[in-house]
Amino acid sequence: MNRTHLFHPGWTGHARFHLVWAALSQLAISAIALRLIWDQGAAASVRCEYATIIGFCMTSGFWGAVAFKRCFKGTLHDPQGIPPIGGKLDGNVVAVLLIDGLLLWGWLLLPLHRGNG
Repeated sequence: MNRTHLFHPGWTGHARFHLVWAALSQLAISAIALRLIWDQGAAASVRCEYATIIGFCMTSGFWGAVAFKRCFKGTLHDPQGIPPIGGKLDGNVVAVLLIDGLLLWGWLLLPLHRGNG
């Protein structure tokens, strides 16, 4: 998080956005990975629950980067890249909302499968 990466003067705001997203996601995944290591005998339903949590960790990094993008002069898209849908709606936001929707759906279905493994 120094001048060679996050505060590199040559990086675009969009590149900085992706770096913060990745760093926040990796921190969350590391915590879940430690839990998985210590819980080797978990049932299949528990492992599915952890998989869902991992998915939410990945997207929480995205939402954290969105929330703090002004702090690091981040942008959701590169001006040279794919333009927002209709000039306003960023494709990353649409994609992550869809992913979160699917994760939430899976999370809500988990109680139906308890006791099946």
